[in-house]
Amino acid sequence: LSAVLLFDGQAKGEQMRIPDQVLEDLTDYAKNLQKSTYDLYKHDFSVYYGVVASDLLPPSLLHEALTAESLVVIPHGQLHLLPWAGLMHDERRLFEQLPVGILPNLSVLSELSIPATPQQVALVGVSNYQDMQQLDDLPNAKLEVENIRSVYAAANVGIQGPLLDEAATEAAFWELASGISGDGNVLHISCHGTMVPLEPMSSGLLLFDSKVDAAEVASARLPFAEVVLSACSTGWRPTQVQDVVLNADEILGIPGGFLESGASAVLVSIPKAEGKAARALTTNYHQRRVAGDSPLQAFKAAQEN
Repeated sequence: LSAVLLFDGQAKGEQMRIPDQVLEDLTDYAKNLQKSTYDLYKHDFSVYYGVVASDLLPPSLLHEALTAESLVVIPHGQLHLLPWAGLMHDERRLFEQLPVGILPNLSVLSELSIPATPQQVALVGVSNYQDMQQLDDLPNAKLEVENIRSVYAAANVGIQGPLLDEAATEAAFWELASGISGDGNVLHISCHGTMVPLEPMSSGLLLFDSKVDAAEVASARLPFAEVVLSACSTGWRPTQVQDVVLNADEILGIPGGFLESGASAVLVSIPKAEGKAARALTTNYHQRRVAGDSPLQAFKAAQEN
């Protein structure tokens, strides 16, 4: 592994060998993410497999990075699938030590700006799928949207929607997005998410009647600087499509779609999302945002709570 730390205007690079057992663990972890019947405990990479941050990053660079105000990790290959903020280091999670985010590649970093305090929020949630009986109901989705609506109402932030259940159609979503303008807008969606390993740009968000997929989002210009997706597997991205290994850091999948559409911050879940936990985390995240925290600071606070 080759790692470069960009910090205080300087660049420092080091190389290290990742142990074979860690590579095997990473492969097993990545396969588990795609299973329909998955092992929930494997999602906690450090606790289940015993792999800590210094097994994946040169210790000296990691030590220096943790003295910063925040850390943005730009991984490679299967390392994109890791919950970097949740990795252990010195018996604490990285998010307990500083705010941690992820980007798909270094080029994206130069294009992003930190979203300002939210000016408007658009809310979408689907708690039941009457026409898609194979999908389980999501009772926490509606509660989550109502909680977040209350957060922004109390802060006198403009609210668009919410689109709930049968009103949360694909057509209504695009109409909602087209009716919003200005800077500092936030989109929050709570619904089922789906991954399509063989066609990653077909991965998407299941609204009441149809799917909004990554390709559609990437080709649009959306008015949202910040996007929160409370849905399963929205942070998953492929490292291989059929026989093609994606060694370059292409922007594929749902997060890449929203970055292409103009977002500067996208909050997603790499594994399956548990309803109550997602509702607690996203509600706390939005509370911290309206209080003035940056997206990374708000994410850190939400994880700690």
